[in-house]
Amino acid sequence: MRTWNDSFFRRAYCGKGHGGQRRAFKVKFLGEGVNDYGGPYRAVFEQIVDELQMDNVELSKGEQGLLPLLIPCPNRRSGTGSNQDKFLLNPSCGTSVTSNGPMALDLHRFLGKIIGTAVRHGLQMGLDLPSLVWRPLSGLDVSRPHLESVDVVTTNNLGLVEECDESTSEDILEHLSFSTPLSDGTEVPLCPNGENIPVTLENRDLYVKLVEKTRLTESNQQLAALREGLASVLPMELAPLFTPRELEVLICGHREVDVDLLRQCTEYSEGCEESMPHVEYFWDVLKEMTSEDRTSFLRRMPNSAKDFPMNFKIQSAHDPGARVDPDTYLPHAQTCFFALRLPTYTTKEILRSKLLYAIQNSPNMDADVRLHNAEGWADA
Repeated sequence: MRTWNDSFFRRAYCGKGHGGQRRAFKVKFLGEGVNDYGGPYRAVFEQIVDELQMDNVELSKGEQGLLPLLIPCPNRRSGTGSNQDKFLLNPSCGTSVTSNGPMALDLHRFLGKIIGTAVRHGLQMGLDLPSLVWRPLSGLDVSRPHLESVDVVTTNNLGLVEECDESTSEDILEHLSFSTPLSDGTEVPLCPNGENIPVTLENRDLYVKLVEKTRLTESNQQLAALREGLASVLPMELAPLFTPRELEVLICGHREVDVDLLRQCTEYSEGCEESMPHVEYFWDVLKEMTSEDRTSFLRRMPNSAKDFPMNFKIQSAHDPGARVDPDTYLPHAQTCFFALRLPTYTTKEILRSKLLYAIQNSPNMDADVRLHNAEGWADA
């Protein structure tokens, strides 16, 4: 131990009372009666992703998010192609095209630092980013198929330009010039005065080449700022050792929740046993849920065995009333300790109804302490 330097101990330190969660700061949610033993800390990172992607308010097609860092991919706006749930780095963010200026690139750097901190502390960010982002971070090139995965309309149009002949060129090339819209709709020239240079059969190959290059590199400036932020926390020189998919899993985790794995990592206590009917109902309902509902239920719980700071726990309901009339009570989750207090519901359908209601209507953490309006929250 005498050979270890101070930085080793700083990285390995986990304070008493942190519930096994490594952290960079402590969290206090105003107006919510919750102590930070890990759950609120993880929730901060989840809320950052929600704000960037606006998943929780159902972002309309083609609209920009709350912050200018990410935008929905063009496939989402057109309603065609794959990856309509993906977001791209805003190519105009932090450039002279927009009014947000250099500060926006600082936001990308800060986002990189936040992502790096999450990786250091075993948290998963849940960012919905396509291969156009992960491949460059892994040191790999991108090509037209990667553009097609987020903008099938543009790649189809490029194919038409390449295949047209004298009989069809007038219809296809008539309104084209050496300019192209970026993913956010901003029109940019492909060369000096490009918007005034028409596309012809003679120069169409150059046009296609320039459009493809421009679109594939449109967010290089933002990606460089994001990588710079990541590199301030993580050793990004090691990123090429990962495939793009491995890097995505490292940062975002697996998209699908492994219910069988969660069951293997579950403990039962306080009068609750795996063989009880209501516990069997619970596992059946969890498997039958949609992917979105299942992820919402487990969003504050790691979904791979190596990430569990402790086993998931299922316990009997604590409230005396829930023991007398369980079908009128909701389940109670303790996110800091990966625990669920489950009333002994009499049927599978009642459990399903109560569990889904709790998932969809309980965004806050408010069961650790009773505030009694100590902070004047009710007067706000």
